Amino acid sequence: MRSLRLFSLFSLILLALTLMAGHAWARQVYKWVDETGKIHYGDAPNGAKVETLNVRSEPPSGSSNLGSESKDTLKTVSEELLKKKEERLKKKETAADDRKKQDAIDTECKNLRDHLKNLQEGLRIIDRDENGNQVFKSDADREQDIVKTQANIKERCK
Repeated sequence: MRSLRLFSLFSLILLALTLMAGHAWARQVYKWVDETGKIHYGDAPNGAKVETLNVRSEPPSGSSNLGSESKDTLKTVSEELLKKKEERLKKKETAADDRKKQDAIDTECKNLRDHLKNLQEGLRIIDRDENGNQVFKSDADREQDIVKTQANIKERCK
């Protein structure tokens, strides 16, 4: 029982020290923009154009509400975080669209290469005429198809 009390007292003291240390560290926040336009926040100034943000470490006495300055700072930080989240989401969507487009191109290229292989193997190629009748491609037509397919591969499959 005594060890439980000592443990509880020790835990309480440790918690109080941790909170006081955090309380001491959270007094001043700096905001700056780097050369690439990225906004940074930190506890030490960094860069030529540094803006000091006044962050209250405790609420004003007799009031549990944030002051208007703290609300504005919180709103600004929240808006910036939301903007970054939206940018990441747009990048993910763009990357997904790019992957879909690349997959379609890869499929088309595979089909073109397969068609070229069939043409070059010398197998008889059956086509349809304007009446829907089956006709065999002539060697001249086959050569034209090979040239055309090779051009399509060169143009589309880089």
